[in-house]
Amino acid sequence: MYAKELFKHEWLRTIRSSISAQSLATKIFWGFYLLINGVALFALGLFSPLMFEEIFPTLSTLQVLSGLLPFLMLAGLVVRLFLQPLSRIEEDGYRQLPIPRRSIVQYLILRPLANPINYYAFVFLLLPFCIMTGSRNGIVAGATALCTTLLLTITNTLLAPYLKRILGEGIRFYLVVLGFIGLLVAAEASGIAPWIGRLFDFASSLNIWIECLLLVAIIAGSYVASQAYFKHHYYPRERSGKSRERYESLNFVRQYGMVGEMIALHMKLLRRSKRIRNAFIFSFVLMFYGLLFYRQDSQPLFSLALIANLVVSTLMLMMSQWTIRWDCAFFDGLMAQAITARTYIRSHYIMLMALNLISFLLTTPYFLMGQEIIFVHLTFLLWNSGVGIFIILLLASFNKGYIDLLQGGAMNQQGTSFHNFLAAVPVILLGPLFLAVLSIFTDRYTAEIIVGSTGLLGLLLHKPLIELCTRVFIRQKYSLAESFRERK
Repeated sequence: MYAKELFKHEWLRTIRSSISAQSLATKIFWGFYLLINGVALFALGLFSPLMFEEIFPTLSTLQVLSGLLPFLMLAGLVVRLFLQPLSRIEEDGYRQLPIPRRSIVQYLILRPLANPINYYAFVFLLLPFCIMTGSRNGIVAGATALCTTLLLTITNTLLAPYLKRILGEGIRFYLVVLGFIGLLVAAEASGIAPWIGRLFDFASSLNIWIECLLLVAIIAGSYVASQAYFKHHYYPRERSGKSRERYESLNFVRQYGMVGEMIALHMKLLRRSKRIRNAFIFSFVLMFYGLLFYRQDSQPLFSLALIANLVVSTLMLMMSQWTIRWDCAFFDGLMAQAITARTYIRSHYIMLMALNLISFLLTTPYFLMGQEIIFVHLTFLLWNSGVGIFIILLLASFNKGYIDLLQGGAMNQQGTSFHNFLAAVPVILLGPLFLAVLSIFTDRYTAEIIVGSTGLLGLLLHKPLIELCTRVFIRQKYSLAESFRERK
């Protein structure tokens, strides 16, 4: 009874939250995005049995599914570790009610099973696969595949939150997961431990019902282990004395006066925000896009420039949608302090410039891929330092709306609207488009010199450009403050 009421309260909280109150354009965009991916997964699920028959002619469909089961489980766990948020509960409101502790624990453990998004891959990919398997191999084979894939979905849904609680949600969690994936990929690529073929052969030789029993055992073990975890962690948001503030001394930036104090404040805010932390992780993934596109021969200049722009300045571009808005929770307090508007804008300018330089330094290994990569990276480093950064600051003064940075970033579109996507277009496309147009009237290297020189000129004129951004911010700050107060 108590668990039923808790699920009802969670449903009401979800439909009344600010996430559900998005603009119509944002809802249409994400609905269209999920529909397109769903259609692609549905087609893959239908044609998978046919592809299995061609790729593995000596194995039946169920044997192939049995061999792929460990890989599907590993892939599902990795995706859920990054995207599936932990179950939370507002302890302050429920502490006053006579709700047994066991009911709260059961609710926290089983709540992911009630989230429809956790069955997205099952409905659009695995269910068509099971239907197609049943039509080609009989009802028994289809029912077996359906039971196996459903148990796999439930296993990943319950096991991922437990692993995430054990590892934590900080930098250590991302390092452990990414390090584990890197070790597996390195072991297979180097040939030291070719585990993929061996694991597939071993799993395909097992009876699929044995693997189903193993999945049931993992489900039961995850439930028991989660209960044991909550015996020592009564409330999911309970903090131990070990978590202390580690960023109290930022003297290397505070020595620069009020601007340094503002930069230290921004650094603390970015470090503590779950949403921005997830964006940083995604930014590092974008840096590897060059490995996919730089190796292609006879690539159009615009495509090369677009990828180079994303790779070189990915950290700055990722933070562009939150510039100024990351102060929305205490914006009124900042504006009431003895801080000039120029100091405030200059602190954001320095933060974005630092992110731009860090991205460039992290992508310098691409220089080993050729001279043209060096030239295009240097071009967009100068362009974004002298032009792109000021476009971000100007557009940030018109980017309104409260955004909750304490929530996780996975599948969270709270505070985003169609204006955010429009604001990112000139920052991402203007530089590559300018370079492509110039290359029509001159050669490529001359166009890169012109684009880079334009950015260098913006660097030399950074003081008047900061003044321009400051004047625009002064005209818009009251409108920004009013929009930040509306937390719908």
